[in-house]
Amino acid sequence: TTAISEEISNSAIKDYLLHIVKEESQKKPLSDMKMLEMIQEKFQVTMVRRTIAKYRQQLNIAGSSERKKLYQLNV
Repeated sequence: TTAISEEISNSAIKDYLLHIVKEESQKKPLSDMKMLEMIQEKFQVTMVRRTIAKYRQQLNIAGSSERKKLYQLNV
């Protein structure tokens, strides 16, 4: 059951990560560190920033500096 609950948690965290990016300021996209803090607070979990970067890559979400450039192109 640990693997199942861990899979659900990972899925919920990835869903929340998508939500965070969708709602972020286009002028100042959130860093992986800031997203990590938000996820740790919401889910009461301990993670490292690398995990956020890994999830972000799996979800095809660019890093904050790349997202900022993309947002500026879409204005």
